[in-house]
Amino acid sequence: MWEERIQKVREWIKEKKADAVLVSSAYNIQYLTGFIGLSPYEREAFCLVDGEKTTLVVPMMYEEHARSLGKQIVLCIDGERKGLLPLACSLLQGKKIVLIEEHVLKHTEYVRLQQDGGEFRSAELYIEHLRERKDDHEIALLKMADELTKTVLQKFEYMLKTVDYTQFSELQCTDMLRTMAIEVGGDGLSFDPIVASGVGNSQPHYRTSSKKLEKNGVILVDVGVKYHGYCGDLTRTFLVGDVSDEVKNVYAAVEAGHDACVKQVRIGVTGAQLYETLYSSFRESGFLQPMPHSLGHGVGLELHEGPHLKPSAEQALQKGMVVTIEPGIYRAGKFGVRIESMRVIE
Repeated sequence: MWEERIQKVREWIKEKKADAVLVSSAYNIQYLTGFIGLSPYEREAFCLVDGEKTTLVVPMMYEEHARSLGKQIVLCIDGERKGLLPLACSLLQGKKIVLIEEHVLKHTEYVRLQQDGGEFRSAELYIEHLRERKDDHEIALLKMADELTKTVLQKFEYMLKTVDYTQFSELQCTDMLRTMAIEVGGDGLSFDPIVASGVGNSQPHYRTSSKKLEKNGVILVDVGVKYHGYCGDLTRTFLVGDVSDEVKNVYAAVEAGHDACVKQVRIGVTGAQLYETLYSSFRESGFLQPMPHSLGHGVGLELHEGPHLKPSAEQALQKGMVVTIEPGIYRAGKFGVRIESMRVIE
């Protein structure tokens, strides 16, 4: 699996008439080698792929993990704590053209790379684009993440129906979701979940607070279970207690729009076409308000990755892509409704 992915990168390097690519994105390094550090937001590794070998540069504290990845990976261990970047730079000696992930590198890192000479060109998000189409192994993991997330939401809904939920705060509910994710067999959560009760759910990316759940109205839950490194991402809107006809009508419109889009998700369809499907459904329901967010996005090792389902998106969906469909209607200062599901393009 790893070698097949790396071979695609080697062929691309050759096409670009370059000598190597220096990979700095933690998710891209994970995709190519299986290496997983503690935090994807800190610089814990570099990976250099050239025509002959794949070299992983890691600090000594990750040596045992790195050695478990297999003999196809050449290790460069920062045993003397000289720094990962100087070690990576030493590997570039003699290489005239190196492709870099300039969208990930810090300015100071880029300046340091240039000190040793050579020509640096953009990697043009090639590995990110490669990751958009999942292989069978990845799809199996994403389907499991999706199923586990559905199970967590079912458990949460059961709680709403069987106990006095008004005793719990939104933040306490997020702790419940984390516990449920582990109980059902997940690695944990893909992201900090959103639990929004009352007027809070009128904000698509509401900041979950310590307020208690309200007895009547809307409780919006956006959550994902992570499974073997792959992210789940679902949103459910629960109508609890006494709910107004306005809320019921909005929910029905969002549900109809969601279902219409799901039926259209297939190979060859674009984000722009899916948007037209959604707004056609909304118009039939009597709602003309534009959404304050995209219709969906790709999901995989990262929660948000390509393709991005925007109104202007002309990229055709391809076999192996996994996307979310998440329409919503929001009434500022009152309530919001969003329904989100994951779909594999097959």
